Amino acid sequence: MKLSYVVIPFLVLLVAVAGSWITEGGMLWYKSLLLPSWTPPGWVISVVWSVIFVLFAWAAVLTWEKKRNNRRKYLIGLFILNGLLNVGWSYLFFGVHNLAASFGEMMILEATVLLLLDGVRSVGKKVAYLILPYALWVPFATLLTYEIIRLNS
Repeated sequence: MKLSYVVIPFLVLLVAVAGSWITEGGMLWYKSLLLPSWTPPGWVISVVWSVIFVLFAWAAVLTWEKKRNNRRKYLIGLFILNGLLNVGWSYLFFGVHNLAASFGEMMILEATVLLLLDGVRSVGKKVAYLILPYALWVPFATLLTYEIIRLNS
C-alpha cells in the first residue's frame, strides 16, 4: 500500500477533527443566535461535511499520485492551505465568535476551493468532480454566515 493512501486521509481527518472540536466548543453560543429559517439541521451539516472531507481526501491522494503533473506542488499547497483555512473558519466563527472575520475568511476559503477545482482538472475530470460538492457547499455556507450576521447585528 502506498504511504499517501494513509497519510493524506489521516491529515484530512485531523482537519475534520480539529474543526469539529472547535465547533463543539461553540455550540452553546451558536444555539443562542438567531438563525435563518432555512438553516439545515446539525445532522445534515455533519453528513455534508463528512462527504466533502472523504471526497477531498480522495482528490488529494489522486493529485499526489499524479507524478507527471507540473502543477502538482502548487495543487498540494492549495490542498494544505484549504485545510488550514477550513480549521481557521471554525476557530473564527465557533471559537472566538467573530462573525465578520469568519465571513471574510470564508471568501478566501472559497477562492482556494475554486482554484483547486480549476487546477485539479490537469489531474483529471474525475478529480474535479470530487471537489465540486465542496465548491457548491461553501457559497451556501457563506450565505448562511452572512444571514446569521444580518440577523444578529
